[in-house]
Amino acid sequence: MNETKLADWSDIKRLMLEAPDGQLDPSMFPLIEAWGNPPSSLQILEVIDHCIHAGLASGFTVSAFQTLLRIRLIEEGKKLEDITPFATWRNE
Repeated sequence: MNETKLADWSDIKRLMLEAPDGQLDPSMFPLIEAWGNPPSSLQILEVIDHCIHAGLASGFTVSAFQTLLRIRLIEEGKKLEDITPFATWRNE
């Protein structure tokens, strides 16, 4: 089985931080800046949730974040259901 891995997540992080305002609202930058290398699936989920619920990203950007989330879930050996109980911002 081929395992999907990105050698260096810092490139992905940099691209997201350089996204134009029409693609990603700058209010998401602090969350992305806090990402590790690699970011945890929970960190990516938080950005996705905020972007979807407040309309802070284009559909393309949300799709890109969702793809990154799927990759990290595979790498972490988790399912979305495993991390959602830890999505504490959903209770705020």
